[in-house]
Amino acid sequence: MKYAAMPVMDNEPDARPPWRALVDPDGPWVWLLFLPFYAFPWIFDVPGTFALLASAAGITVFLALYLIAGKTPNPSPIPLLGIIAVAVALAPVGGNWSVIAVYAAAMSGEIRPARKGIALIATVCGAIAITGLAIGHHVIWWGPAVLLSAMVGGSNISAAALKDKNAQLLQAQDEVRMLSRMAERERIGRDLHDLLGRTLTLIVVKADLAERLSTRDSDAAIQEVRELRDAAREALRDVRDALSGTREESFAHEIGAARAMLDSAGIAYHVEGNPSGVPPELAGVLGMALREAVTNVVRHAEASKCTLAITGQSGEVWVEVADNGRGGSFREGGGLSGMRTRLVAAGGSVDVRSSPEGTRLVARAPVS
Repeated sequence: MKYAAMPVMDNEPDARPPWRALVDPDGPWVWLLFLPFYAFPWIFDVPGTFALLASAAGITVFLALYLIAGKTPNPSPIPLLGIIAVAVALAPVGGNWSVIAVYAAAMSGEIRPARKGIALIATVCGAIAITGLAIGHHVIWWGPAVLLSAMVGGSNISAAALKDKNAQLLQAQDEVRMLSRMAERERIGRDLHDLLGRTLTLIVVKADLAERLSTRDSDAAIQEVRELRDAAREALRDVRDALSGTREESFAHEIGAARAMLDSAGIAYHVEGNPSGVPPELAGVLGMALREAVTNVVRHAEASKCTLAITGQSGEVWVEVADNGRGGSFREGGGLSGMRTRLVAAGGSVDVRSSPEGTRLVARAPVS
């Protein structure tokens, strides 16, 4: 006999027909089909009026306790102890009283923690054996009930443990999905910050330049507006790729974009090292670091010169961005924090040193 409490659905009516609830193998009603075995001894010995009345009263109490215990997946030991007491009280009446005790053992397997259920199953087995010996019943009448109580109770303890493990697994899967969604939102947020930060800065710089040139050199102003349009289109493409997670650019492309931004801002620049030497697996994380660093130079440094250096040292690739801007006090914002998160995830690091003579940022990532 396997007992399982009926599931409780909060604020949701049971859409099943009433007859389905009566035969649900996970519900308490179906296991009452074994209850008629209580009357098995009466096939050989017709009961008297007292035996019938006492049995009816005892079974009524048993049913009440059974349904009370079946309302929750983790039944209280109190109604189960009551069921054991009913079984013991009906022992002298002449019915197969041990059947009722087996119900208590079966439901005990649902109790958590398992040690409490084991203790209650042992209590059921002991009560059956002691009662059978006390009233002089042959062991053939109560011995199988002891064995069945131990087997069914132990089986239900294992089933309850498996159910708990499955519930924990489902909870862990939900947590993994939640963390995955959070990580994806953070990735999209970091990518959009880096992409739009540089592109919008470039658009502002070119718009200002086009405004200044409009009164002196209309052809140059028109060229700046065209480049501004191209930058906006590229930004739109980058945003789409970032949202879909398919954005892939070479490090040489990022160097070219950095040159264009510095040139538009009127900042002299010098590139040291070979951009194509950056491994493809590091192009993304180091390219984003370069993008954020150059954007900060244009937006905040008030620099006139900037140096971009790419070097390989001790199994690492270093990208250095140094300027001669105002430097001084330095506060880490969201862009640098996102840069640091990416580099740490790749096994690298970022170091920023700022002084009145300028700011130097070094991003490092190991070569796999």
